[in-house]
Amino acid sequence: MGWTGTHRDRGTTDREFFQREFGAEHTILDCASIGGPGGTFYAAVQTVETGEVWAYVAMKSYDRRDYR
Repeated sequence: MGWTGTHRDRGTTDREFFQREFGAEHTILDCASIGGPGGTFYAAVQTVETGEVWAYVAMKSYDRRDYR
């Protein structure tokens, strides 16, 4: 576990953003965002090659200065 940072284009949904980050090797089966821009993202993700399903949880932080 740890923190990392990245930029997300305005208008991109959480699902679109994380699916793009996971790439074609993984598929988001279902997801939910709780708490708005600075909340938490939960997803059930499937690894395409093996069929394995696993959980992904990300705490989000939003800095308005990134979207001026």
